Order: sequence, then structure tokens, then C-alpha cells
Amino acid sequence: GLDLRGITLHGAELAGARLAGVDLSWASLVGTELGQADFRGSNLRRADLSRAKLAEAKLDHCDASRAEFSGADLQNASFKQAKLTGAVFVDAAASSCCFDSARLAKANFLGANLTDANFFNADCSSSNFDSGALESLPVRPVKTAGSFVDLLRDDFEQRVGLHAIG
Repeated sequence: GLDLRGITLHGAELAGARLAGVDLSWASLVGTELGQADFRGSNLRRADLSRAKLAEAKLDHCDASRAEFSGADLQNASFKQAKLTGAVFVDAAASSCCFDSARLAKANFLGANLTDANFFNADCSSSNFDSGALESLPVRPVKTAGSFVDLLRDDFEQRVGLHAIG
């Protein structure tokens, strides 16, 4: 696939873009409009998608380990079977988001809106959630061992052995 490692596209208008299989590792897509974009099978490791607009985007089978989704609009986005180990979803709008069979170990969901999110068969071991968030999910993760509640970002990352993405 196309190699766009480390590219910077702050605030770009890329709604509906076809980026399946593209290497966007370490890319900076802060505030970018990516609604309905297709990232299936893409490499988004350590990409910064904070405040990006990803409503209805398809991120199935992508590797977004340690990616930054803080403050992003992820409503109705799909992360089926995605690798999201250590991903950051702090204050993300992830209502009706699909995390079906995703690997979310050490992911941080502090302050995220997870209303009607689907975590069927998801692994959320050692992840961080708001108090009561897991209990209110309509489809809960299959694995939540070692999960945390209400830990601030620095405290959480220190406890699970992650370092802030700088």
C-alpha cells in the first residue's frame, strides 16, 4: 500500500477518502475531516487523530496501536477486529461506535461518550474507563481484567507501562 508515514494534514478535508491499506503510522491528522473515510487494514500506529472528525469511518482490521483519538468524533465508526492496544480515546465522542472483536488492552476511554457502543468480544484488559461506563454498555467487552476507573491520563499510563505520545 501507499506509504504516508509521518505525513501532516492538520484540518484537511478528506471526508470519504479511500485510505485502505495505507501506512499512516506517526501521521498527524489533528482536526482533519475524515467522516466516512475507509481505513480498513491501514497502519495507524501512533498516528495523532485528536479532534479528527471520523463519524461513520471504517477502521476495521487496522492497526492503530498507541494512536491518539482524544476529542475525536467517532460516532458510528467501525473498528471491527482492529488492534488498538494503548490507544487514547480521552473525551472522544464514540457513541454507537463498533469495537467488535477489537484488541483494546491498555486503551484509555476516560471522559469518552460510549453511549450504545458495541464491545462484543473485545479485549479491554488493563484499560481505563469512567466510573459506571462498562456497566452501562449494551454489549460489554469479553475481557476487562485489570481495568481501571477514573484514572487521570498520566497516572493510567504510568500504571500500565505506557509513556505519553509526544
